Amino acid sequence: MTATTLWSVTISTIKTDAERVADSLEMLWDPEPTSIALHEDVGAETWTVTAHYRDQPNLENIKRHLSEQNLPNDLQCERLPDVDWVAKSLEHLTPIATDRFFVSGAHHTAQAPAGKIPLTIEAGQAFGTGHHETTLACLRRIEDKLKSQSFHNVLDLGTGTGVLALAIAKLSRRPVMASDIDPIAIDVAKSNARQNALSPLMKFVTATGFQSPILKQSGPYDLIVANILARPLVRLAPDMRQNLSLGGSVLLSGLLSSQEQMVLNAYLACGFRLAGRLQIGDWTTLDLCG
Repeated sequence: MTATTLWSVTISTIKTDAERVADSLEMLWDPEPTSIALHEDVGAETWTVTAHYRDQPNLENIKRHLSEQNLPNDLQCERLPDVDWVAKSLEHLTPIATDRFFVSGAHHTAQAPAGKIPLTIEAGQAFGTGHHETTLACLRRIEDKLKSQSFHNVLDLGTGTGVLALAIAKLSRRPVMASDIDPIAIDVAKSNARQNALSPLMKFVTATGFQSPILKQSGPYDLIVANILARPLVRLAPDMRQNLSLGGSVLLSGLLSSQEQMVLNAYLACGFRLAGRLQIGDWTTLDLCG
């Protein structure tokens, strides 16, 4: 598999503006970012927003868009070398453990502690290794829900490396559908399913939202997990309602805490109710019932 060329756009500002900048960048579709992250510049009292793009972004459009919202637009753009950045980022990551799972890459030789379910996740060129707060929060909510509930038809929408779909399959031993807009991510998720001996329980499809006939025909689902970005989650609210079985559950993640109300309002308007929420750092995961 060849490395993917990425472009990065970074903006440094105060924390409150950084959250608004991240939210604003999600609204731009020309091109759409593949990921957006915030991190604190230790000792500098500033935060940096980093957006990654597969295609060269139109900087003038971005600057104008931010300026119209009275947001900082002093940005830096860089074409990253042809390196597998996600896999490279894993080189120094240590395994993580939740109540039930021990998630690590094959690059790490540590053995899962007694009582933990091992999940071996290689990033390849897909996002979602379990180390980001949003994925970690989803894993914890999945563990909690499967203690008291049984799900028979599950969809992981925007699966990335497949870590959440594989975790559900491991705990429930039920078939899980996993989709992603990126065919590279689907290839990586399939490889991870084979490495964890879960291929018989998995079905993968490349799809944007619910546009694939396969996803529609396989529904309705009693559990849908979507760890993507806030704006796409808002747009997907009506489709989530249409493809969820009566009384089913939806886990939504990938949203900053400042975006929580916007996403929640969209789902409440479609007839969902809030069953729980989990915040880790600046990120929130919503647990909704249909």
